Amino acid sequence: DTLLAIPDEAEIVAFYDPKPEQSRALLHPAQRDLPIYDDLSALIRDHHPEAAMVFLPNNVRPAALTELAEAGIHIFGGKPVAGSAGALAATAEAIAR
Repeated sequence: DTLLAIPDEAEIVAFYDPKPEQSRALLHPAQRDLPIYDDLSALIRDHHPEAAMVFLPNNVRPAALTELAEAGIHIFGGKPVAGSAGALAATAEAIAR
């Protein structure tokens, strides 16, 4: 809802969910026509967003954060971002580059 309140500052272009069939009903009605990808690489290829908000389970979040960082996309992630510091090492390296 927060991003919907600032349409001149932020545009939501797509969503990623490994199980998209469950997601559409959870979206705000204004977002239900946006594409939902089950392939993060395809979302990046098709939309190359400036930034991404990442709220995924800890077992898949580090890989998603790393892929986004390697694509040069600014990332915002909910805490905790990984199950352990070691799981986040590749992401930290990608961000540093």
